[in-house]
Amino acid sequence: MPKEKIEYTELSRCRISSMKSAVISECSKGGFTIAQQVDIPDDETLSSVFLKGALHVKGRSEMRAFADAIDVAIRKFDAAHETEEEDGILWDDVEEKK
Repeated sequence: MPKEKIEYTELSRCRISSMKSAVISECSKGGFTIAQQVDIPDDETLSSVFLKGALHVKGRSEMRAFADAIDVAIRKFDAAHETEEEDGILWDDVEEKK
């Protein structure tokens, strides 16, 4: 009996570096995958390849927990890297005048 071919339906993607994207797909065998896709320039064309080692997420509730974990990480990062704001001005962004 032949193995059933696993198929992936892309749900979303985002650029994570100049050459890589994160791709979230639904898996035909259940759950989701979060994979990295790299763009490889070849002369005048551009090829895209998925890297090994995709993150497999069991189901919808686990995907929600993963999304929540990312939100928490962003909030903690933002809190740890806040700059002092005074009078609505982020002073680190003000250029010195000479």
